Amino acid sequence: MDKKKILIIGASGLVGSYLYNLFKKREDFEILGTYFGENHNLGLRELNIYDEKATADILHSFSPNIVILPAANPNVDYCETNPNETMLINIDGAKNVIQYLSKDALFCKKPEQRRTWRKKGAAYKLFHNSV
Repeated sequence: MDKKKILIIGASGLVGSYLYNLFKKREDFEILGTYFGENHNLGLRELNIYDEKATADILHSFSPNIVILPAANPNVDYCETNPNETMLINIDGAKNVIQYLSKDALFCKKPEQRRTWRKKGAAYKLFHNSV
């Protein structure tokens, strides 16, 4: 049985690190986690999520079956005083991931679990029970 590949973008944060450690223990997954800034876990790869090329490169080279995106700046006070940087990380970074993934065919385990929406030419898909 082939291992499913999981990419966790933002695996150094609270939610991301929990998910990274949870999936890392399982033998049926190959996991890659990313960080930005200080790396407190030597198993992670650095990624500037608002760098469109760097984001596309890691998605292309790892070719994950599942992408989990908990990367964000959750500090409300910081976000309010630094709105431009907040937009880069919390909005543009997520947009870079979605735009890259929408170029590829994405599939669920079962066709009846897949729903497709079209918005501005890009396909967005809703997945159920993908893990």
